[in-house]
Amino acid sequence: VSVWYLDAERTSAANIETEIQRLGFGAGYTVAPGWLLRADLEFLEHNNANGTTVDNDGTAFLLTNMFIF
Repeated sequence: VSVWYLDAERTSAANIETEIQRLGFGAGYTVAPGWLLRADLEFLEHNNANGTTVDNDGTAFLLTNMFIF
């Protein structure tokens, strides 16, 4: 099981301010020897403040089925 958070901010040489916030949750389960199942859920907020604002918000769900042999 995992939980993570990112909060970042920067200003470029062109004086564009960017803010990013990401929050993620994950969990893994060993179904059988050599078989791993994992699920991740992530939320993203990306904001640019430069007069012509370009903002991106997103949600992602990943399901991973791994076989190791």
